[in-house]
Amino acid sequence: MTVPGGKGWSEHAESGAPTSAAREARSVLVGVEQLDRPVPGGIGRYVRGLLAGLGEVEEGMVAAGGRLPVSIRTFGARGSHPPSDFEHLESNLPVKWLGWAWAHGMGGGISAGSPHSAGDRAGASGSAHAAVGAGASVFHATSLAFPTASAWRRAQGASHGYGPRSRATIGRSSGIAIVVTVHDLAWRAVPEAFPARGRRWHEQQLRAAIKLGGPIVVPSTATAASLVGGGVEPERVTVIEHGADHLGPPDNAALDRLLSHHGLDGPFVLTVGTFEPRKNLERLLAGYARACEMRATRSGRRPGRTCDGIDTMPPLLLAGYEGWLPHALAADLEVTGGRIISLGQVEDAVLAGLYERAMVFLSVPLFEGFGLPVLEAMAAGTPVISSRSVPAAGDAALLVDPYDIEEIAEAIVSLLSDPDQREGFVKAGLERARSHSWKKAASAHLELWQELGAP
Repeated sequence: MTVPGGKGWSEHAESGAPTSAAREARSVLVGVEQLDRPVPGGIGRYVRGLLAGLGEVEEGMVAAGGRLPVSIRTFGARGSHPPSDFEHLESNLPVKWLGWAWAHGMGGGISAGSPHSAGDRAGASGSAHAAVGAGASVFHATSLAFPTASAWRRAQGASHGYGPRSRATIGRSSGIAIVVTVHDLAWRAVPEAFPARGRRWHEQQLRAAIKLGGPIVVPSTATAASLVGGGVEPERVTVIEHGADHLGPPDNAALDRLLSHHGLDGPFVLTVGTFEPRKNLERLLAGYARACEMRATRSGRRPGRTCDGIDTMPPLLLAGYEGWLPHALAADLEVTGGRIISLGQVEDAVLAGLYERAMVFLSVPLFEGFGLPVLEAMAAGTPVISSRSVPAAGDAALLVDPYDIEEIAEAIVSLLSDPDQREGFVKAGLERARSHSWKKAASAHLELWQELGAP
């Protein structure tokens, strides 16, 4: 692995396939329980993208007469069905309780017994719905929800379920390497955007990840720098950026029906995400409303408090999970009237169409570890306005201060009014998106797992 810029952490950006020289791992187990949560969010996107990329790498190797250099299985909550053809193991707990059990030192179905695949579940009994310990040389937690050291000790001392605690230790001495993906440290960067309980949980889990002593995967050099600045050894941190090729072709017929339902038949501005305080929706809406006033003034119309009746301003569409959107913002949506429209969560094929048809994509979060929607919009050929704090934007977007409503408004007006500027950001965005694929990200994960899982 290379060490870019002398920072000390590893960065995978060029690899397209796992290297044959790397040492072979016996088995890798990938945690996918995030997919079963009510709001999978960006972490869910990462998990799906990673699985798709691993499948693509496998297809290519099989077509060439080879096979993956590692054996991959997935692990999730009871009743989970991840979107992959890899063998899947499941906990004896539903997702609601799985993270709680792990955080309190319980196995949550992690055991050292024989694994059961999806096809074997009917024959499994008791808590032996899943087995993690036996045969797995690497466990990759795709979020900060993962088994603690005490949970692993319990698992190693049992044949299934919650067995007795043993004296076995976690990490190298147990023969299992544990990798954790840390997507961001947003609760530290913008603590006011998180409830106290959420901050405590994230801090607890980050400390647990650091205590495990294993590798930490991050999606950006910014997140890597935050971890290293907080005392994590640089050699433990590996940067693997996300892919941008996961949405697939648009379902234009379904999109047409959706837009028609909302009375839309022209250009629009789009924002996408899980709407929670750190996504900065309040300032985004205020910036859009201010942009409406600017456009009205410059077109000779009388400025108003909302965008109603200003036909020179494309409507703003909001697509995504509601998350924990404050009630005050919901009230603001009603005040602004029909020019700001909440579409709610949409299917991926509809989302792909929204990205393609949007005149401008607008994303101004207070903080992001990566910022996948920005890259999704770029991949669709849409010019982007983004916060300076979004690593995915690079220099391929019109960057703004997310706290400055006037600057957000000026950027909206500028990009809507200047076709040449839009075209410039379209070209820059497409070029940036082309360098990000899930196959490349999956290959980087495989390389890391091989190095860790050698017998």
